[in-house]
Amino acid sequence: MKKWLLGFFVIGLIGTVLIMSGCQDSLQFPTTTLSPPITVATTSSTTLGTSTTTTTTTTTTTTTTTTTTSTLPTLAAPSFILPAGTYETDSILTVTIESTTGATVFYTTDGSDPDTSANVYSAPFTIAASKLIKAMATKEGSLDSSIASANYEIWWWQAIGAGLDGTVRAIETGSLYAAGYFTDGIAQWDGSSWSVFAGGIDYCGRGLAIDGSNIYLVGEFGEAGGVSVGSIAGWDGSTWEGLAGGLGGANDGFVLLLDPSGKLYVGGEFSTAGGVTANGIACWDGSTWESLDNGVAGGSEIVYALAYDADNGYLYAGGDFTIASGVTVNNIARWDVTNLTWEALGAGADVGTSGQVSGLALDSSGNLYVGGSFDSVAGSSVAADQVAKWDGTSWSALDSGVAGGDVWALAFDPGQNKLYVGGDFTSAGGVASTNKLGRWDITNSTWEAVGGAVTAGNFVQTLKVDGSNVYVGGNFTEVSSISARNIAKFGKVE
Repeated sequence: MKKWLLGFFVIGLIGTVLIMSGCQDSLQFPTTTLSPPITVATTSSTTLGTSTTTTTTTTTTTTTTTTTTSTLPTLAAPSFILPAGTYETDSILTVTIESTTGATVFYTTDGSDPDTSANVYSAPFTIAASKLIKAMATKEGSLDSSIASANYEIWWWQAIGAGLDGTVRAIETGSLYAAGYFTDGIAQWDGSSWSVFAGGIDYCGRGLAIDGSNIYLVGEFGEAGGVSVGSIAGWDGSTWEGLAGGLGGANDGFVLLLDPSGKLYVGGEFSTAGGVTANGIACWDGSTWESLDNGVAGGSEIVYALAYDADNGYLYAGGDFTIASGVTVNNIARWDVTNLTWEALGAGADVGTSGQVSGLALDSSGNLYVGGSFDSVAGSSVAADQVAKWDGTSWSALDSGVAGGDVWALAFDPGQNKLYVGGDFTSAGGVASTNKLGRWDITNSTWEAVGGAVTAGNFVQTLKVDGSNVYVGGNFTEVSSISARNIAKFGKVE
């Protein structure tokens, strides 16, 4: 009986399953799906200056993220106790660098950016030449500082080799050339020594001008490199040439000037140029000589100085004369290169200077500075001791001017906006240490010393500004107690 009942139950169960299979399209049963396992991760990362830690904790029901960030401090840049700038001194400079307590300072003196392989600063150090110094600081637990810099320019007198054995009358740069009353009359500096240039001349060179590879020389001489030239000559890079017969007159040429177009103007004591009548001043256009109307007359009829105002088209001529082509001018006049006429500086009787003009210079604003042997300008209406300014319409003095002698040379420095003044005077504006050489600060209208000036010698004859250097020539043996025979340089000490 039990076996039968068991069999019947099994048969019934199978039947039920079969019935359910047949009805699966109409019957639905609940289903449970388990989520897959969840991964728990912890991530830590560090970047320069910032430390960041991120932790993620996850259960089957909750996710929590926590981020913590800390920033490293940046060191302050080092500082220089001695201010950067230009120092006119014959002494060494002491450089002191300060930084955060506990920091290490690295520095360079050649202008390169420092890193941890650079010099380590441990105590103040000295420099005897111009330097661009850069410094940075490092410290554990801090970011490196930015780079600090200080540019120190030291300007002072420097001899140029052994100098030259006579008075220097003219200086030109590019390569450095000098002309004057010394052996062979013209010399070239090659960076280490002086040598006679291109065979020299047979007496005295007074004026130089350079146009590319062409070098022009004027003075009192008959030959250049053995070539007959007649007081003026041109060097074309290989040979000397006379300029169509040269100059004819008592002492011949004193000064040369090249205008922007390449025309060469010459001033001096002569009456002809290449056979053309030209009293005291003439122009060489590269092939022929031209007069500037009737030139100058009166006085000694000599032109000692020239300056060219390219912006306004004027050639200024200074010297010892009273008339220019019939116009009363009194030692200083301007040639209008467009209208080809001479003009006085001033009006009526109030024109020119009371005495000889030996030096001229133009500043960046077109003001003309005039130096020489006079005690007044604008006729006699404005007192001015040996140096004055013409602003295009009127004359003015440069404070009290110079005393104890005359002005023989002027040169403008556009970088400093200052006028260098040389001659045989003993002081400029009453300022100490301005013997034979002083400097007018145009911006502040004050006189200054140029280092220790000339400490042994007779006079400064010529000045040439070239970038950060001022070349001085004349008759002297010492500048600021530095031995320098007739030529020296004041400027940046490298």
